[in-house]
Amino acid sequence: MATALFAGALSAYEPVNDVPPDFKMPEPLSLEDSVASLKTRPGLRVELVAAEPLVKDPINLDWGPDGKLWVVEMTDYPLGIDSKGTPGGKVRFLEDKDADGRYETSTVFLEGVNYPTSVKAWKNGVLVIACPEIIYAEDTDGDGRADKREVLYRGFREGNQQHRVNGLEWSLDGWLVIANGDSGGTVESVKTGEKLELGSFDLRIHPDSGGMELLTGRTQYGRARDNFDNWFGCSNSRPFFYFSLKQKDLLRNPHVIYPAGNLDIDGGSGNRRVYPTSQGGQRYNNPDSENWFTSACGLAVYRDDRLDPGFANSAFVCEPVHNLVHRRRLETDGVSFRAVRVEDETDTEFLTSTDHWFRPTSAKTGPDGGLWVVDMHRYVIEHPEWIPEPWRKVLDLRAGHERGRIYRVVSDECDTSMVPKRLDSLSTSELIAELKSSNGWRRDTAHRLLIEHGVKSIDPAIMAGWFEGSTELSKAHLLGFFGEGKVPSPVLFDLLTAQGPSPLQALALGLFRAESATPPVLDAVIDLANRTKDLPIARASAAALGQIDTPEAGATLAQLALAHGSDPLFTATAMSSLVPHLDEVATATAAAAPDQQSPLLPYLMETAVALKRGTAIAALLNSHPENLPTRFRNLAALLSVLDRRKIDFDDFASSTQEPLSTALTVAANLATEARQITGDPKAPVADRIGALTLLGRGGKSRDADINALLTLFRPEIPAELQLASARRLLELGALGKALAIWKSLGPGVRGSLISGSLSDRKQVAVLLTAIENGTLPASAIDAASRERLLTYPQSQLKEQAKTVLGAASNPDRAAVIAKFSPALEMKGNPDSGRTHFQTLCAVCHQLGGLGSQNIGADLAALADKSFGTLLTAILDPNRAVEDKYALYQVDLNDGGSLAGLIAAESGDSLTLQLLDGSRRDLLRTEVKALTATGRSAMPEGLEAALDPQSMADLILFIQKPEN
Repeated sequence: MATALFAGALSAYEPVNDVPPDFKMPEPLSLEDSVASLKTRPGLRVELVAAEPLVKDPINLDWGPDGKLWVVEMTDYPLGIDSKGTPGGKVRFLEDKDADGRYETSTVFLEGVNYPTSVKAWKNGVLVIACPEIIYAEDTDGDGRADKREVLYRGFREGNQQHRVNGLEWSLDGWLVIANGDSGGTVESVKTGEKLELGSFDLRIHPDSGGMELLTGRTQYGRARDNFDNWFGCSNSRPFFYFSLKQKDLLRNPHVIYPAGNLDIDGGSGNRRVYPTSQGGQRYNNPDSENWFTSACGLAVYRDDRLDPGFANSAFVCEPVHNLVHRRRLETDGVSFRAVRVEDETDTEFLTSTDHWFRPTSAKTGPDGGLWVVDMHRYVIEHPEWIPEPWRKVLDLRAGHERGRIYRVVSDECDTSMVPKRLDSLSTSELIAELKSSNGWRRDTAHRLLIEHGVKSIDPAIMAGWFEGSTELSKAHLLGFFGEGKVPSPVLFDLLTAQGPSPLQALALGLFRAESATPPVLDAVIDLANRTKDLPIARASAAALGQIDTPEAGATLAQLALAHGSDPLFTATAMSSLVPHLDEVATATAAAAPDQQSPLLPYLMETAVALKRGTAIAALLNSHPENLPTRFRNLAALLSVLDRRKIDFDDFASSTQEPLSTALTVAANLATEARQITGDPKAPVADRIGALTLLGRGGKSRDADINALLTLFRPEIPAELQLASARRLLELGALGKALAIWKSLGPGVRGSLISGSLSDRKQVAVLLTAIENGTLPASAIDAASRERLLTYPQSQLKEQAKTVLGAASNPDRAAVIAKFSPALEMKGNPDSGRTHFQTLCAVCHQLGGLGSQNIGADLAALADKSFGTLLTAILDPNRAVEDKYALYQVDLNDGGSLAGLIAAESGDSLTLQLLDGSRRDLLRTEVKALTATGRSAMPEGLEAALDPQSMADLILFIQKPEN
């Protein structure tokens, strides 16, 4: 259901608001013709296992151990069953009583459910996600309908129905993993009373105890794992990403800022083309925007071998807008993965349909080894929030609500009537045997049933005996039984000392807990870390070393961190283990080559300052005394930390002891050399940038240093050095002096000074005063900065901004759009449009070779590039705000204020994407308040820089950037 864009029926070049007078909703195909329209690869076939009236609007399913197929139906999509918000979702179970491989019996278990997204067979009932709650429902009287309903978790935010919490995927440790859905919320466990702010995290829950924990990264619809608990996600135009960092590891060192926890593994936007067979139908988008991922959802990692051995490590993702299911093969890539197209599917898809009503929303590995696909079967899959009013009047937004299909893709050699063995009546020994199954669902379900049967209470020695002779897949589940810190020492020792490499070793290291380990196991962890050549195992070892507080463990961690410092994911994991080993790692880093030091420096300095470990700081400052650039860089790393933490350098220096006090005295004397290098045109630019960070730190030389920085704004000075000088002037509170020479500043420096000043109230006051007295023209303030100033959280500054900038943009957005309606009839000039895009849009968007990053929506992937839709999006950006593009107000403890998008949250830090395109990393200890504004990061008021002809030019460029 995580679709982003509407697949409708408007000719590609017609304006969005011009509904053809003869438009009629296309009729759906017959069931037989729709099934016949499906196409998969040779050697496989598609079978219909359920259809209406047995299922209607299915979006997710799960199998019970008793053979029931549980289906969640979002029958109330998009605006309630009466289009007035009345909940009407259902949960039902299907039964194949005659064992012919097709379900013929359907029972409604729950109804009137509020937009349900997921279902999970659980104990004697099911778990259901229906925002704002996760509930447990059970039939206690045997009539097939739920009469017991218990709320387990609540507080998930009820965002757009396509962006709500979902999941319930079984993890090897016995927890259930939940996808955020992009809507967040303050989640409460009803059993424990604990509350968590979901933010940009996913979640895992333990329904029996009421436990819950945040997980690094955020998934829109469909977080899935492989056989060894590697987790993957998807989101609209991002079909495959890997969750590369573990939140529980990162929290061990809360003093540092970590990279984003989810990593695109599909090769980037250029590798997201799809090849539908549903060509030729009228659509709501331009031809140049078709055939790219826009609605990736329902991700599944295939966990069996019955389709064909070649499907091992395959991942599937649904793309409902293009009526297909896409496949990639997952390959290891260092400590991460690559999702690559298989050789014989480079320009085809795993499953496609020519039927535009085919809307796959979920894919899963079934108990029979087939790939099961859920088809909601709607004509309009887009939410009306993104459908213009004229079209909402003529489209039946619920067309297909009485339909729904479930398919399975199986091998041609598969027996249609094959019904998998039920698991609900198996004995403990039979369930143990099921752990050797090739089928992921059967192993997961046997695992769950064993826990329900109390297997965890059996003597560990007996469980260790079961471990002998098991397959690698079953051993993974058995390790999960033991749990964190409970793997028997003999089992753990044998795994860690085996030749390997094996994914079980990485899994075992994740369950290792030093406090419960024997000395031989502790030695085995260190030995494995020293000898392994396998990067995932080495990274898992680096995480485990953080629990072993010995010099040997510290030396090994330092060795690993320096050897793999070029990999930011490896580095982040290693640095999460830093706290007990700071001195050893800092000493080893100080002795390493300068280029090896760079990736570790920010982590080391942040941790050392936070823990007041002068020995570690001194070692880094004294590193390579003969190498001046290295000394500048290392001192700059320290100063950056002190600035972040609002610690005065002189105060810091006066409170230290040896050896740090001497090191700081020597470092302070670097200022003279720094001035010389900053102004030396022959010195490398990187050295000059490193040197200028030291300027202005001495009271007596502050004014002279500011003047030296101002001299760098000359045409012959490299742009990156000018920008560094602008940043340093802002840090020194010298905005006024920079604005005084405004006419001599280049556009990059001007933009940097304006946007960079907005986080500090004092500098905002300087900026507004400069406009007031004519030093700075009001026209120099771009639309994003203008809106920020006019809505500034400090009331006095906001009123001053209204005085000097004029009123905010016209609040009547409909009137503004009407004013620009003549642009619909104008012929655009792509060259002029390109210029407007560079000036107004490139700071946040990439298109046609312009722009350096996509802060906002990926314009190249938009499925709806009709003129009217783009006109509305530009002039009324707050009409429909997707949660991930919502603007946040961040108030800092030092009195500063920031505004931007939440780009990432990891450990105890977050990354804010600012409106000028830059990023600001923040520790949570720096944040006083984080508030969603309810507005888009894209500002209103862009019309001030455009007339109708310019708008026509701009929209033509967005539609056809290649022209």
